[in-house]
Amino acid sequence: KTPAPEPVNLSPEEYTEKHAIMYAYAGGFADGSTFDNWCHRQYVISRLAKGVGPLAGSAGGCLDAKDGATADGTPVVLATCDGSAAQRWALTPDYQVQGRAGKCLTLAGGAAQLATCAPTAAQKWSLFANGQLRGQNGICLGDGGDGTVGAKVCTFEVAGTRRLPQAAQRFTQLAAP
Repeated sequence: KTPAPEPVNLSPEEYTEKHAIMYAYAGGFADGSTFDNWCHRQYVISRLAKGVGPLAGSAGGCLDAKDGATADGTPVVLATCDGSAAQRWALTPDYQVQGRAGKCLTLAGGAAQLATCAPTAAQKWSLFANGQLRGQNGICLGDGGDGTVGAKVCTFEVAGTRRLPQAAQRFTQLAAP
């Protein structure tokens, strides 16, 4: 089910400009259509470019380097939030999520783990204001429901008139203790 359109938040001039662009690329559309409704609004989902602190899942628990370890291959799990160094993560300007000992949140075989930071796609993440921690190719970090954390296809659920990331794919960066 498609959610109802959100309120108009563009001026008539901004709508006209956006409509002209959509007309040039889409070849026109009917008044009241999905594209027309889209042209009446600006959507903003901002990337959080920096921050240091625990990353809490919406279902509870914080991302944690298992047993406080720092070795490459250490699983990243969801554990009770305790403010420990194993739960402190830094969002870097180069799209990495760095944990203890400068190790990076990495996907390997679909599972989240620590690894030495390198400029690889498996370590590129963006935390967005809507809570999604997105990697490459439509992959989000997600709660496996049993304390495990790994790659999930980014999906949304409808909440009233809004689409929100599924609860298992939402994280909030808390203030560093």
